[in-house]
Amino acid sequence: KFQNKTNGITQRRWLGLCNPELSALITELSGNSNWLTNLDELKNLEHYAGDKAVLDRFIAIKQDNKKVLADY
Repeated sequence: KFQNKTNGITQRRWLGLCNPELSALITELSGNSNWLTNLDELKNLEHYAGDKAVLDRFIAIKQDNKKVLADY
């Protein structure tokens, strides 16, 4: 019987290695990199949910990554 328990290391590793642009945006917005060791810190980003400039940057990162994948 397998029991998979994680403290979020998989999510943090994936985000840091596979999407460094998004990782950098999160670090910039949060003002530190504490979210890398505590995913609960991401809750502090909720107040950016309605910020058009932040959402535009987020969408641009997503689009850039989609283009990279499509070009692959």
